Amino acid sequence: MIESATVALKAYLVPMTSTRAFRIGLLIFLLFVGLVVFAALVKPVAALLAQASLDRLRRGAVIPGVPLAALLLAEIPLRDGIRHRTLLYPLLGPVPRTVIAVVRSVATAVLVAMAMTALWILVRLVQGDVDEPSLGQLIAIWAGSGAFVGLFGFIHLVSRRGLLVGLAYYGLFDDPVGRLPFALSNVSLSYHLRVLSHQVQEIDLPIDLSPPHSSAPFSALFLIVSGVVLMGATAVLFKRKQLGELC
Repeated sequence: MIESATVALKAYLVPMTSTRAFRIGLLIFLLFVGLVVFAALVKPVAALLAQASLDRLRRGAVIPGVPLAALLLAEIPLRDGIRHRTLLYPLLGPVPRTVIAVVRSVATAVLVAMAMTALWILVRLVQGDVDEPSLGQLIAIWAGSGAFVGLFGFIHLVSRRGLLVGLAYYGLFDDPVGRLPFALSNVSLSYHLRVLSHQVQEIDLPIDLSPPHSSAPFSALFLIVSGVVLMGATAVLFKRKQLGELC
């Protein structure tokens, strides 16, 4: 199993830099770094403005940074290989399909988490001391990366327009539902990401409702379990597809 996973990982990482999603993600990453550097240069002139900008950038690395990065890069593991017919060699090799799907999905989640963590650390270094919990935001980045890559990877596998479908799902369902001031928000990955990163924002409704009970340990567990389940479902679906559909 370890040997199969190693082969699947190497076959995935070597050609990754040539993918469209990776190039776009790298461009966005560099743009984010440029914004942080710009905010740092402005800080001596307008300290309050720069500090507020850095706060938004640091929180933005968690949400919407993690979901959007996951949406963009989640097409690389399977959908990009299906579109460009690059999965043929891995599929004809000795590695089981489920291992291919899981390894490629986990590697993508780690890549998203590492990129968002690097951006978050960069902003914190520029900011200096910040009176705000940090551990929860880092846990949110890593747990959320697995959950959202699992979600959008599954969407990319079932839809050829996975980027648009995933963006619609996130913008029209996941994020709005995560802001509802009642228990339904618990089905939203974004809600648990906000709980962990201390960014819970609720929609103002004309009726008085008691907000749902939030718990950081539960939210972390929910995101981790969601990532495992969604990646597992993706692997099962990938295994059941006909070879002609995949390449």
